[in-house]
Amino acid sequence: MSLTTGIRTEEARALPWDHVDIDSDPRAGVPPHIAVWRSVRAGHDTKTERSRRTLALPQSAVAALREQRRRQAAAQLCPELRK
Repeated sequence: MSLTTGIRTEEARALPWDHVDIDSDPRAGVPPHIAVWRSVRAGHDTKTERSRRTLALPQSAVAALREQRRRQAAAQLCPELRK
């Protein structure tokens, strides 16, 4: 996702799933996107109101995020998958 959107690592670490919309329909005028509202360095948020932004997601990032969400859900159901 970082490669395709330009999101920084400290922004990606602070990105909760509720700020990720991979199920939007581009035909309805809302493409899949992420809301980059937080950035964490050394334990505190470094984002200002002005630096918050929403970024469109290319299909390759959407596919990767769907796979990551699937893996996380599987790991929650079966703890030995966390390894």
